[in-house]
Amino acid sequence: MAAAQPCALISSSTFQKDGLLVIVFDEAETSDSTDGGGHVAALIVSPKAKQGHQSKALYQHQSTLRLILQGLGIQTYPAAASTAPDMGEFF
Repeated sequence: MAAAQPCALISSSTFQKDGLLVIVFDEAETSDSTDGGGHVAALIVSPKAKQGHQSKALYQHQSTLRLILQGLGIQTYPAAASTAPDMGEFF
């Protein structure tokens, strides 16, 4: 069996400098309205992220938008992202 090859994006020098990849999976059903819609799994891949970190905090989708905008250097956040919890614990 051949060894697994690293993803071209993640292994690129540009990504290794300061890249951020956020993968979000929302498995909530329409009947699940707990905390605004149930559990959402998110995977944060970055050379700056804490390896293996798992959060117990409650975040909303607006927190993901805020995180992405912060990564782009944008300091003004639209609508609910302006008051959404910061996801800085992952870094």
